[in-house]
Amino acid sequence: MAKEFDDDLLPWICISYVFKRAKMFQHVTKIAQLRSKGPMTESRLPIPEPVLSKINVSREKALTEIFSYVQSVLKSYQGGKEICPFSGRRCSAMILGSLTMELAAMGLLQPSKCPYIGFSYRTVTQHLSEIKILQLCGLPSESKSAILGFNSGSIFAQSSVPAFRPDSASANNRPQPATVGTGHGSAATVGSGSGPLQAGPFPQKCRGVMDSILIQISRLEGQFDGLHLDPLQ
Repeated sequence: MAKEFDDDLLPWICISYVFKRAKMFQHVTKIAQLRSKGPMTESRLPIPEPVLSKINVSREKALTEIFSYVQSVLKSYQGGKEICPFSGRRCSAMILGSLTMELAAMGLLQPSKCPYIGFSYRTVTQHLSEIKILQLCGLPSESKSAILGFNSGSIFAQSSVPAFRPDSASANNRPQPATVGTGHGSAATVGSGSGPLQAGPFPQKCRGVMDSILIQISRLEGQFDGLHLDPLQ
């Protein structure tokens, strides 16, 4: 069975549909929703048009929502609506500048219009979860994604924030775990992977930039559950 979006995926969609393999059909259509990079069309295999249409609509809807949300975050800083309550406009300007540069480097600052040819939901959200936002009031916000579980391995590998890694630090010479904002006016200790949350002084608005993007990603990805055979019969 196909596990990635490749040349075998459409045949598996066809097989699972024709032979009424419900779980297989749900699995392969979910892969198509998450990983297709454009509208799916097929003229050789007996896949009903409503199947491909539902896959395309769900992909395009999710990409539209995530791109629109990121643009709304940018506009809130460009228009001065979001001002860091701790360090003021200097911090907000640093957040806006670093977010803009990161999005531009990833090709996501001005994405193509719907149907977003060349963009898959999975690739876009992986790029977004790796964004590093610079700010004056505390540590880089991308450390927060370690708590939410988005690509924590690459974050610890790339971040300059010291974090304890059991396989590379001795018991007598352990760096202190990093402290990051939770997005709710408090801070959390990360790095050890098992420590309790600790209260801290970080402000909610400034800290919530990456938090809000990651939460939006998680919410949208929860909508991808593949297609079910029964409504298509």
